[in-house]
Amino acid sequence: MERGPAVDHPRPLPNTEEVPERQLPSGGVPPTPTNPQRSETEGAASYTPDDPYRQISQVLDDSYRKGLIKKYVYDAGRGEGKMYAKPGEPGGPPLPASDASDASTSLSGQAVRPNEPGDLARFVGRPFSTSLYKKTVFLPDVVTRVMEYHKRPRSEFWSLRYQFNGKVRKEFLIRISNDPETVIQLKRAGLTEEEIEGMRRGERPDGYQVHHKLSLDDEGTNDFENLILVKEVPFHKALSAHQTSWTNKLKPAFPGEASNSRNTATVLWPQFREGVVVYTGR
Repeated sequence: MERGPAVDHPRPLPNTEEVPERQLPSGGVPPTPTNPQRSETEGAASYTPDDPYRQISQVLDDSYRKGLIKKYVYDAGRGEGKMYAKPGEPGGPPLPASDASDASTSLSGQAVRPNEPGDLARFVGRPFSTSLYKKTVFLPDVVTRVMEYHKRPRSEFWSLRYQFNGKVRKEFLIRISNDPETVIQLKRAGLTEEEIEGMRRGERPDGYQVHHKLSLDDEGTNDFENLILVKEVPFHKALSAHQTSWTNKLKPAFPGEASNSRNTATVLWPQFREGVVVYTGR
């Protein structure tokens, strides 16, 4: 099994081409980033949000140097490495937008359909890509953001997981399949009338998983706003693999324990559109 070096002996970055400077949606060039600052608790580093592209690159570089992520995870975060699928196929690199100068295109390069909920423009960052089976998977219309991941005490985690498995998942499915606005999303995503009818009974459609946008393992909740129905292959599998790849070296906090380098790390995380209840990669 590949293991990263100790922090005292950081490994050099792999030889990769310089990531080109990207244009913000407004057309401006990102400003020069400031150095990350560490908290007094010696927890995860915090980075300036003023330059999201370089911010993300720095988190990738720091995490790889310290041995916190593997080479294929590093490559996937840069949108490089072996591809999971061909361009335009589920999980593959996005096809070029028909008009890249059109303000209605998202950061993933995919056209934003009229009346589609949510706005990615304020979540400036790279289109989200991650690793599944050591191959790079892209999630269209999802962007990357930097956040601190705090592995919560196990007693809290299992209590929330029990609630989710017991009733929350079923209640969420019933809610989104009975709201006329979200039913439009479900039909647009390709779910059939039969599948939606099953959801009204609290049944999860085959090939989908109810996903926590912010993990219960971190500081996520069972609020419906934190839940989204995700196509299992390849997207939910990729999201689960991403969480493991970035957090498997963390130890759960003890009850009442403050954030520190043992239980907290700066990670890259997917940001879905606000108001979206189902994700199929379309």
